Amino acid sequence: MKKLSILLIGLLLVAGLAVAQEVTVSGSATIEFGVNLDSNTTGFNNSADSDINLAWLSGDEESGTQGWIKLSGWAISFDDDDGLAIDAPDVSAGWTFEPITITIYSAPGMSIGNASGFTWHADDDPADDVAPALGNYNEASAAVAAAGTGDGEIIAVATGTAPEVGWVYLGTDGTLDFYVAEASDGGTAAVATSYYGLTADVDLGVATLTLKIASDGTYDNSDNDYAIGAEVAASFDPVNVGAGVYAGPFDMMDLGFSVGADAAFGPVSVDVGFDGFQADGATDLDFDVSVGLGVDVSGISLSSTTYVFSVGGADLDLDEEIVLDASGVVEGLGFTETFQMIDILNALQWWSETSVSYSTGGIKPYATFAVDNNSVIDLTAGVELTGFVENTTFKIEYAVEDIDNSNGSIIASGTISF
Repeated sequence: MKKLSILLIGLLLVAGLAVAQEVTVSGSATIEFGVNLDSNTTGFNNSADSDINLAWLSGDEESGTQGWIKLSGWAISFDDDDGLAIDAPDVSAGWTFEPITITIYSAPGMSIGNASGFTWHADDDPADDVAPALGNYNEASAAVAAAGTGDGEIIAVATGTAPEVGWVYLGTDGTLDFYVAEASDGGTAAVATSYYGLTADVDLGVATLTLKIASDGTYDNSDNDYAIGAEVAASFDPVNVGAGVYAGPFDMMDLGFSVGADAAFGPVSVDVGFDGFQADGATDLDFDVSVGLGVDVSGISLSSTTYVFSVGGADLDLDEEIVLDASGVVEGLGFTETFQMIDILNALQWWSETSVSYSTGGIKPYATFAVDNNSVIDLTAGVELTGFVENTTFKIEYAVEDIDNSNGSIIASGTISF
């Protein structure tokens, strides 16, 4: 504990000497007692987490003529499983020659996405079937193009001359055999481009122009292949627009482009996006389109997300989500209805979830009901108590997934947080 205290004191002292800094501290601890109604087993569960985040900035990346460096997301976390963990900060650095900012770290990302769908209830991330990203080529074309070491991920040797253990055979062009590095799990390591370069942002007043240039590998392992990109962003109240185009690496010449716009007109909001990508040698254009619409009137909001995509020349696919939120109609009331449909044009799946709660005097009963196209029903119901003990939330909850095949669980918990 003494070592930890010294570490924290040192970090805070350094933060105090930085030109600008931000320190945030948070944490919580929870005890649960649960009853599994399927197995008739009971027991406790203890959990806790906490973290310290520091963001430091030396210089000002937005004005003057100077060099600057910014460290953000320097996190110190504690948990029961891993103990103390310190995550290295994200670093950004460059020079400002107002109105131009040149970023030297990190390397420019050759990708952008203006079209994105919603998160299907069984997934963790929103649908994003076409995200232009140069270098996401298939193994075969990568192998043929990598007649050399190519960042050390692929090697080419004379036909019939196998390399040492640790390489997986990809194919041959008749003269050379191509191998990719073996991953630690026994599979093949990802074949990807490693870019190194710089980004220049030019403030044009009404718009910002961003130019990117990067080599495929460093000067030690590059075959003099480069990738370039250009982006523009502008605001014309109430409309914001953005676009980007990318090309490279030159020996493979993937092409990507993206455009998007959003606007708010009183209670109505609109958000549209389009992404396109064509890998080197491909004959079909991968693309996706998203359209978001929203309206908010008298405490009731209604929004929809439409997502259309085609990958590898396949037929169009269509996803749709509609969300109704009436939580603002009555003070303390929470009410949302979410309805999702995916793969509408081929093998339709749908899912509906209704959530309702009411909070008064520190007491909040709540319930959530969900059902899908296979008639699988999930149910959660409970009550939260807050304000009776400082910094503490008590909760008792019944939850069941697939109510036809499970009796669910009852869990009582208390959480202290700051």
